[in-house]
Parts: sequence; structure tokens; C-alpha cells
Amino acid sequence: MYRVTVVTDGKEYPLLNKYLKLQSPSLKEVAGNSPGYLKFGISLEHPHYDKIAPLCSELYVYENGVELFRGRSVTSQEDFYRTNKVTCESDLAYLCDSIMRPYDFQGGITDFLKRVLDNHNSQVEEKKRFHIGRVNVVDSNNYIHRSSIYYSNSLDCLREKLVNTHGGYLRTRFEGGVRHLDYVTDAGGVNGQTIRYAVNLADYEKNRDATTLFTALIPTGADL
Repeated sequence: MYRVTVVTDGKEYPLLNKYLKLQSPSLKEVAGNSPGYLKFGISLEHPHYDKIAPLCSELYVYENGVELFRGRSVTSQEDFYRTNKVTCESDLAYLCDSIMRPYDFQGGITDFLKRVLDNHNSQVEEKKRFHIGRVNVVDSNNYIHRSSIYYSNSLDCLREKLVNTHGGYLRTRFEGGVRHLDYVTDAGGVNGQTIRYAVNLADYEKNRDATTLFTALIPTGADL
């Protein structure tokens, strides 16, 4: 069973459970090295319609008690019937709230990640801070040199200076009351769920395009 909650001003409110409903909820937990997202519609009749504060509230998605998503609302659109269509981004996006000033760094991958996170944590409130987590992406020389004369947010810095050169995945993890940022070679996880039409398969489409089909292929060129 899925459950969605929102925490605003330190108080938790249920949005989706066996009694409360959301319209067309959609969840993407992992989006490569970009924040995942949660989208849904919430009607005016919902008792907690007004409890979602953009950029301030934290939203959570659980499946059978296991947390799948943690993030914040970023956009909302109210239609003619005052149904509010909400889009949320995962907590990886918190790294967009800090700025990396021009720098010159020499050292290991873990040290560079720690420098970026220390800089990020000094600029944001407690709930947006990260502890360095598991790091198993390595450099063959155990040494990197990174520098920049530009200003960028922390997430772009990590993607440009680590992911683009060494691969791997940036992954958030909340454990022991602490938010961690992992940098790992494998996104992890195996989904053993069986796909069933009209149960957990929302849509299916199969296309055939005959416009690119060759009925005959005639090679041309110099005679041998």
C-alpha cells in the first residue's frame, strides 16, 4: 500500500492513504544523476489541500512502510475546478540551493566530494545538509585536479567534475536521522515486481514504422 505525507512547520499531514486520495499520482524515484520527481493532483475538498508550501514543505512517499521518496514541492497549477496539480523534486535537488565559487582543488575523489558538501552545508539550513556517504568510485591514480573560474550550484559541480569524468551515480540516503550523499558505481536495487496489465502497468504502446523499410538494397561503387 502506498502512503504520501507532507511535513509543514514540523507537523505531518497525510495526503494519500486508504481514506484520502490524490489524483493521478506519478512517481519517478531515480532519474540518473538528476532529481527524481513526484506529481499529483489534489482537490479543494481534500482536508490538507492547503498544507503544501512550495520549497518549504517536505513530502514523503512510502510503500508498505518503506520510504521511496523524500523531497519538496516546486510548482503548482490550479485549474478551473481549483484542483491543484503539484510537482515535487527529490532531495538531491537541495544541492541546487548552494553555490560553488571559483576554486582549485587537488586530491582524491572523496576529498573533493567532502569539500563540495562542506561548502553546501555552510550555506543551507539543517534539513538540506548532507553527510558524505558511501563512495566506491575510484580514480586509477587516486588523484584528481579540478578547478573552475565560474560560479555554479553544487549539483552541477559534482556532475561536471566527477560524474562526467568518472561515471557513477549520486544517490541520497536517509539513515539514522541523517541525510547522506553516496557516490557509487551502481545505482543499486533489483525490482522483482511482476508486470500485470491493468494492475501495475499504466500504459502500453507498440509502434511499427514501414517508411524506413528497404525492399531491396543495391550497392553501387567502383568495379573490381
